[in-house]
Formats: sequence, C-alpha cells, structure tokens
Amino acid sequence: MVNQRKNRKGREESQKGYTMIVVMCLMCLFVALSLSILLSATLIVSRANQSFAQEQSRISAITFSEWLKEQLGTDPAVSQFCAKINQQMEDPAWLDYDPGTVGHGASETIKKTDVVLQPNDPAFPVNEKFGNISTQIYWETTDRSDPDKLHCELVIIVKCEVDDQQYSITGRYEKTYRAAEQGQTVTKDDWLGTWSPSGRE
Repeated sequence: MVNQRKNRKGREESQKGYTMIVVMCLMCLFVALSLSILLSATLIVSRANQSFAQEQSRISAITFSEWLKEQLGTDPAVSQFCAKINQQMEDPAWLDYDPGTVGHGASETIKKTDVVLQPNDPAFPVNEKFGNISTQIYWETTDRSDPDKLHCELVIIVKCEVDDQQYSITGRYEKTYRAAEQGQTVTKDDWLGTWSPSGRE
C-alpha cells in the first residue's frame, strides 16, 4: 500500500515535470513569435519611412528645379536669381567646364551651394519638408573663342537629401534670343537676358 502511494506520487511529480517543460516550451515559442512579429513590424515601418524619404527627396529636387527654371525664364529685372547668374556669366574668371582641359575642371568651374533652402515663393508649401538641397552650377560651350558666349549652355544640378535618401536632377539651359530673320546671325544685343530649358537628365 505504501509502495503504491509512493509510485502514484512519483508519477504525479513526473507528470508535473513534463507539464512544466511543455509550458516552458510554449512560452519560449510565444516569445519567439512575438519577437518575430515585432521585428517584421519594425522592418515594415523602416521600409515605409525609407520609401517616404526617397519620394520626398525626389519631389523636393524636382520642385526646386522647376522653381529655378521659372526664375531663369523671368526678366532679370524681376528675378534676382536670373540677374545673379547673368552677372556671373559676365565675369571672365568663371571659366567653362571641360574636364579634359587644364584649368577647366570641376574645382575651378563649378559653383556650389550646400544649405537648407526654403524659397520664399507661394509655390512652396509652408510646412513642406524639403530636406537639404544643394546645387552645382557651371556652363559649357563648343566655341571657347566666342567672347559673348552666345551659344553656351548653363547646367544646374539640384540634389536633395531627406533622411539619408538622395535624389538629383540636372537641368540644362540656353540663352533666349528675340526672333531673328531667316539667315540672320544672332548677336549679343538679341539676348533677352533670360534662359530657356534645353534638356533635363
């Protein structure tokens, strides 16, 4: 009788031990599943934020590039940006960009800005997150002997960075001349002082 009670007690303790092991295994499984769900949620949020930053940097770069295009196409008496570009173009110290020619490399010819730009213009929403917008400006020509730079091309690269996501867009512009008669060569006096888009990359 005593032995039966001991055996029954031993079986009950053994069953309790097995039950405890099963419970611990289930708890570990639930913890692992919870961590897995948490990790998946974190990755989803991270990817969503990354996608948002990528899209925002693209929109900001395009928006600012469009604003520059509008400024370059506006009479320099009205557009300070256009007037500043024209003034710098008249400076003989600003050489054309030609990486194959000594003295015409990036360090000598490209003008850079690297600041947070918030244009004071109704086209830009007040609460818009533009990020860090930087520009690189230079000009190219196929006729370096032309003192009036009649057929030069102005190049502006706009780069925007939002939360380590970057997007850049390159705009190319040529001088806008008043309509000339057929066969007539344009001169410096025919330039309207504005710039027209000639391409985008």
